[in-house]
Amino acid sequence: MRSAKAEKSTTDGTWQVEVTLSPADRTRFAALTGSIAGAPVPRNGFAIVIDGKLWGRPSVTSSITGGRFEIVGAYVGDLTSATAHHLAHRLDPGK
Repeated sequence: MRSAKAEKSTTDGTWQVEVTLSPADRTRFAALTGSIAGAPVPRNGFAIVIDGKLWGRPSVTSSITGGRFEIVGAYVGDLTSATAHHLAHRLDPGK
């Protein structure tokens, strides 16, 4: 992982954590998401679990190759300013 930062969504104003992957992690993430993308629901999904807490459960339909993704929470409103900043701090290797 290269970085993680808390920010407000420009779409709906909810808090999210934007994660940017390192080149090596980007390659592995693209391979993982590509390998499950063609599977039927629910086998095309994965869980984002950090410190034993579920933070997201996205489904994918194609490989995610851009090296960036957002954690918005498993349920709408899961992330407050405080929890988004805490999560970003936990994930950011530079902090």
